[in-house]
Amino acid sequence: DTNVVQSFQVTGLSNPNDIHGAPVWWAGSDGSYSYVWGEFDYLRQFKFDWASGKFFLPHYARSQVQAPNGMPGGILSISANGTNTGSGILWASHQFSGDANQAVRPGILRAFNAQNVGVELWNSEQFSARDSVGNFGKFVPPTVANGRVYLATFSNRLNVYGLLPR
Repeated sequence: DTNVVQSFQVTGLSNPNDIHGAPVWWAGSDGSYSYVWGEFDYLRQFKFDWASGKFFLPHYARSQVQAPNGMPGGILSISANGTNTGSGILWASHQFSGDANQAVRPGILRAFNAQNVGVELWNSEQFSARDSVGNFGKFVPPTVANGRVYLATFSNRLNVYGLLPR
């Protein structure tokens, strides 16, 4: 098709995997990025080149964390204070272990630096007694509003994460 500007593999080249969650986009102070997290793969960040109208390849950055074996991979959302440096956070939820294809699995919520997803800022298992997700709600992206992150679960609850009182 002559109308396709660019086509490329966004998951691991040696083992391409399905993508069940939508990619997300952020225009930061140092560039514009798209993020995607396929099953069995790492969270990948691609930088967009406005001059050519194409993405720089290969990926710009990759998380140190691989999604567990099985579906669905990471379900993503992003928050930022506009394009301000250091304000972008890429939020990702996925099953904590196992395959969530036809089973209910425990979940995890992760926060990554949106300028470089190789840096994980926080995850809900760091202090699981307080922050544990419970059962992973498949295909439900984290929702960010008013300084809080909301995450629906299959544990019959809505988790609300935010800064703790000082």
